Amino acid sequence: MFSALRLSCAICAAVFSFNAYAFSSIAGSGNDAGTIAYSANVENAADADDQAIKNCQRMPNARLQGAAPCTVLKRSTGPGYGALACDRAASICSYATGAVSQGAALMQAREACIQSGAPACPRTLMWKDFAGWPIQTP
Repeated sequence: MFSALRLSCAICAAVFSFNAYAFSSIAGSGNDAGTIAYSANVENAADADDQAIKNCQRMPNARLQGAAPCTVLKRSTGPGYGALACDRAASICSYATGAVSQGAALMQAREACIQSGAPACPRTLMWKDFAGWPIQTP
């Protein structure tokens, strides 16, 4: 599905206090939205980054001669929902992590995409980031 959209998003990790928790990372090759890849709900930081980068490296545009190396573009900063939103050409993409709902993540990603200059951002991808995070109690 994502190869048709030429998208993928990545999950990464964050470190809090004495414990490392991994969640989501988004990776890409330079500014080429056709290389955006993800890993989601990964249990540790190193594996989340590695998976996102490997997923990026599998994208056709990332394998072109002269393409920039795949690097982590964004890591989740807390548990919650994440989303990626791109314009129709997948030339402008933005993402959100740590949202309280799928709808909130999608809205944040679309708003950021439009603020980046896209007239509309109908191409989307959503995921959950809860692995590794301690259970929150009120």
